[in-house]
Amino acid sequence: MENHLLQQLNDAVEYIERNITDNNMLAKAHTVTRYASYHFARIFGYLADIPLAEYIRRRRMTLAAQTLQGGAAKVLDTAIQYGYDSTDSFSRAFYKQHGILPSQARKPGAVFVSYPKLSFQISIKGAMEMNYRMEEKNAFRIIGARYDAPADLDENFEAVPAIWAAARADGTIERLLAYTGRKDSDLVGFTTNIGAETFHYHIAVITEQDAGEFAELAVPAATWAVFTAVGTMPTASQDMWLRILGEWLPSSAYDLTDLPEYEAYNDNGCEIFIPVKKK
Repeated sequence: MENHLLQQLNDAVEYIERNITDNNMLAKAHTVTRYASYHFARIFGYLADIPLAEYIRRRRMTLAAQTLQGGAAKVLDTAIQYGYDSTDSFSRAFYKQHGILPSQARKPGAVFVSYPKLSFQISIKGAMEMNYRMEEKNAFRIIGARYDAPADLDENFEAVPAIWAAARADGTIERLLAYTGRKDSDLVGFTTNIGAETFHYHIAVITEQDAGEFAELAVPAATWAVFTAVGTMPTASQDMWLRILGEWLPSSAYDLTDLPEYEAYNDNGCEIFIPVKKK
């Protein structure tokens, strides 16, 4: 059975390989898929377990080592070829991956760290059911505090809980809940502007009141796939996100659309809303 998502990701990997020396390639890799840059970077990072920008850097350093090994290429020329403006920045990136400087690449016995080209495939795991529902929602508006968060999966899973803890400690959550007069179940966590290295994370409430000190975001009418994560936060939601992007989305009849994703919290866990359209 053809898997549209995995095929598009593999097409993007091939595009990256063909354009590995193009300085604008990072911003254009999504164009061979049906996904906006916003969602492509997120999906790639979740399924590959490495941020898109880091994957490209590792591939460039792998190929740069081969270039330097293979002949009389100068370090400066190789640095420029693989997107670096100076030998200093290139040398730092090269050393970070290989543990040696570019000038040492031709020495007998030099050892390099090679990262092969990715290939996305379906992973067969123990079958576990996933309950979800489809929900049509009218346009709505959120107000809240916006934070920068890392796109790297492991860093993100540490950073977002820390953002919540800081927002609770400095009174941000209390001030937000004053708009609704209710409890933590009125809070939502919105993700926007996902890029190669960072994205915007919003702790917010859904309301039509004036934003006051907070930023506001209008969300248009859309179709959402809704998943329930039950258990201790944030572990339950993080586990569910991995299953949504790693198991449900590749085998579903839906594509993501270029709208924010969000979590709505309740006493038992949270509901995860992802914007979708039929393939």
